[in-house]
Parts: sequence; C-alpha cells; structure tokens
Amino acid sequence: MSNAKFFAIAGLLLSVMAWMLVSSVREESQTWDEAIHLAAGYSYWKTGDYRMNPEHPPLGKLLNAIPLLWINPPLPLTHPSWLQKDEFKFGLQFLYYGPDSPRDLLFRARLVTVALTLLFGLCLALWSRCYFSDWVTIAVLALFCFDPTVIAHGRYVTTDLAMAFASFLAAAAWLSWLEKGGKWRLLAAGLTLGLAMASKYSWPFLLVVFLLLALAIRAPWKRTVLGLPAALALGAIVVAATYAPVAGKLMPATQSYRRAHPEAILLSKAIEGGFEAATPLGQLATWASARLGIQDHPYLLGILKHAVHARLGHSAYLLGQVSDFGWWYYFPVALAVKEPVGLLLGVALGVVAGLSMWRVPAALKLAGLVVVVYLTIAMLTSINIGIRHLLPLLPFLYVVVAVVLFDRWPRLLLFCILLMATETIWRHPHHLPFFNFLAGGPGNGSRFLADSNLDWGQDFKRLRDWRDANLGNDHLCLAYFGGASMEYYGMAGSPVPHTDDAEGRKSVDCIAAVSATLLVGAYDTPKAYQWLRETKPWGRVGYTYYLFDLRKKR
Repeated sequence: MSNAKFFAIAGLLLSVMAWMLVSSVREESQTWDEAIHLAAGYSYWKTGDYRMNPEHPPLGKLLNAIPLLWINPPLPLTHPSWLQKDEFKFGLQFLYYGPDSPRDLLFRARLVTVALTLLFGLCLALWSRCYFSDWVTIAVLALFCFDPTVIAHGRYVTTDLAMAFASFLAAAAWLSWLEKGGKWRLLAAGLTLGLAMASKYSWPFLLVVFLLLALAIRAPWKRTVLGLPAALALGAIVVAATYAPVAGKLMPATQSYRRAHPEAILLSKAIEGGFEAATPLGQLATWASARLGIQDHPYLLGILKHAVHARLGHSAYLLGQVSDFGWWYYFPVALAVKEPVGLLLGVALGVVAGLSMWRVPAALKLAGLVVVVYLTIAMLTSINIGIRHLLPLLPFLYVVVAVVLFDRWPRLLLFCILLMATETIWRHPHHLPFFNFLAGGPGNGSRFLADSNLDWGQDFKRLRDWRDANLGNDHLCLAYFGGASMEYYGMAGSPVPHTDDAEGRKSVDCIAAVSATLLVGAYDTPKAYQWLRETKPWGRVGYTYYLFDLRKKR
C-alpha cells in the first residue's frame, strides 16, 4: 500500500473519531471529577501550589489547563475551600462562580484530551506499521477509533487517557531499546516512562511488563540490568519537572536545612494523625522521613493517599451488589458488557487462532504481555469504579486481535470491525453509557454497572433542557449524582424522599428524577430508593435519569 493511500485511510478513520468525540461531548455537562481536575491543574500553573487533588499526579491536569492560560480566569484563592484543601468545593467555585462561561472553560479543556486521543491513535498506527502490514495497522486503528470506551473517556478532563497514552509510548520505546539498543532509544524509554509516572500511580505495572518482555524476547541481559535503573532515573527527572515549583521539597530537610528554611515540613509531620500514617506504607514513610529528612513532596503525599484509598476501599456496584472492596471478576464482566460485540467476537476468535501460532513476533509478545499483566493486576485491586481503568490495555488488545485474525481469517476480522463500528455509531452520542446489544444496550446498563460506566453526571444539562421543555408548572424533585452546580443549572429543587422517610413519601408531589447510580444504591444505602425501584419508571432522560410520576391527583 502506498503512503498516500495508507494515510488517507488513517486520516478518514481519525476524522470520524474526531467527529464522534467533539459532537458528543459538546452537549454534556461535567462529569464527576472534571471540575476538580481542571481547577487543580490551573492552580498548579498559576500558583505553583499542588495542594489540590494530590491523589493523582499532575501531568494530565496541567495539560488540560493549558487553554485556560490564554483566558486567564481568576482563581478563588480567598474562598475557604482553598485554605481547607477542599478540592470538590474549590472546583465548583472555580468553574461555576467566576466571570467566565463554565461551558466554554470546560469545552476548551476537553479539547486537549480530544487532541491527545487523536494523537494516540496516530502513534498507535505508526508503531503498528513498523512491525506489521499496512492492512493489519489499519485494522488496529479502526478498532481504536470505534471503541466507545476510548471515545467516552478520550474527551473528558480526567487522568485516564493521558495514562493510557503514556503507558503505550513507554512500552513501545522499551521494546525498541531491548531490540536495538542505543542511547537515544534508552532516553526515549526513560522519558516516556516518566510521562506515565507523572500521569497516574498505576504506572508500576510497566516495570513488570518491562522485565517479562526482556525474558520473552531474550534481550541482552545488560540492556535490562542497566536500562531499567536508567529509565527509572530519567522518569524521576520527568516527574520532578512536572513539580518544578516545589523542587526544593526534594532536598533532604536536615536540622540545619530546617533552621534555614522554617517552611520545610517533614513527610512524617504532614501525615501525622491522618489515615496515611496508619498504613504500612505510611509507617515506612514516617520512619524514613525521620531518619533521612524526606519532605512532604506532593508526589509522595499522593502515593500515600493512593495507598489509603486502596486500603479503605471505594463503593462499587456490580450485578445488583454493592461492595467497598470489589470483586475479582469485576473487570472481566465490565469488558463483556461494555465493549462492542464485534470486538468481543474478535477476541474469542483470536484466542482460537492464537493457539496454533508457533512464531510470535516481539511486538505481539509485548501486546499480549500488557493485556495479561494489566488485567491480572486490575482483577487483584480493590478499586472497582469503571472500565476506564482498563484503557492502558485496550490498544494492545486491538493489536493482538488484528494480528492474529488477519493471519488466519482476514474476512472475519473485517466483519468484526464493521460490526463494532455499526454498534458504536448507532449509539452515538451516548458513548459513556454504552453497553453492547448482548447486554441489552444502554437502557439495561444499570443491571450490570453504574458510576463512570453509565452515569457520571453527564446528562444533567439534558435533564434541565427536558424539564424546561416538558414540565411547565409541575415540580421536579431530584436525586443527582455528579459534580456540577445545581444552582448554576437552576436545578436546586427538592430532594427525592428515601425509602425510610414515610412522611416524605406521603407528602411528595413532583416528577422525581433519580440518577441511575443512586437508584441502584452504588453510593448510598442500597435501599435508599428501593421504594422507587419497585415501581415502573414514568420515563427517562438519556440513559441516566429515571423519571417517576409522584404527582398527587388533582
């Protein structure tokens, strides 16, 4: 295939993806975390203070906030939430109570993620073309462009897409270093590993992949033994650069240093009396901080907060059950119901075809290792809040499917891609609540999953528009799951009575709109809205708000 034809097809696929990304997100209200991440990233640029949202490294937040530097919206630094380090209230205050349009600020920031997603697709295609045929590469790119999970989370102000992109670059660069050596390839591996380290605290899975890949392709042992520490050192430099304003916190705070810098705070002092100090990692940090003078660098604080999150768990919902510590089968179920049937069919056929493959190229070994290692680690974690956490493995899954099927059954591969594209476009613009047709589609999604798999607050504007167009003088009461300002949207109405509120249930007189995540009890007492779950909904807005007619007869 000529270069012109290849790039024409790739450009067409990426253009269709760009249309789906932009046209779908324009009309959506903010998802739960977006105001938090955007306000935090912008505050890093403007103040050099990393107090907000330390649980996630800063790279993605810094990138999303770049377009705001030209608008220069004011930060609510005098609001109590800044002093209290209340990231939720600070994000709300920044986005909705300043002089600039929240819709405009959010859309500009989202465009950064859109651009990263399209660049991700291009890099995936260029890398695949280095190892496989042009048609295999086109198949990989098509699977990427028509995956509703990538489309859904490739347009929000979150850390997930940045982490997936950085992980892909790091894995690709490490393979190049193992195969060919050279200081520039090692530099690329280290810098891209640093991008992953500065994006999300889940990056250590890459170290497991790096070691297993070296064994799988029988790389020269010196490249592994010397390359891995060098890559980690380079990665640490990248992380330090993203925290440049607080570089002084990297210095050991000896007694003499603290006399000269009274503002220096030891890590042990920063976590004293907090949940972080009670974890095994927190105890180790306290011991090391006291002896080595380690300061309260925000990256270290973030690691400890991440450990606390894992230890305390996070409310999760699966198949009608609620748990704080999840289920080992959560992510396999999420893949089975959230990914298009075309991709699932491709995976199943790929497993069958792969059993007869005797010679596996190095790039395919890398792809398979990432899928197996990352999925295994994900299944062992206690935080089960969304398929978005599997984004780092998806590009490599496409490679496995495309390479294996093209070798045996190219027409079946084409069928899988066309089936996948049809199902994804059919559900446009509702990519976040996408569920495949075997699971019953998005309308049946709450039987399986909730939260960022289905209802993340993205339909709040659609609910407001529906109310304005349909309710007239009738009253709307609301059970809302999301991070947007109800006051800004004019939706600060009455709450929906809980099941145990007998008096409230008798006196209620409204159309009740209940977020799917709250209706199934994912973040509340499971029986909070049991009385409504036992009745047939009057209607629905999007796939996330269930409507119940609780008006009294007149």
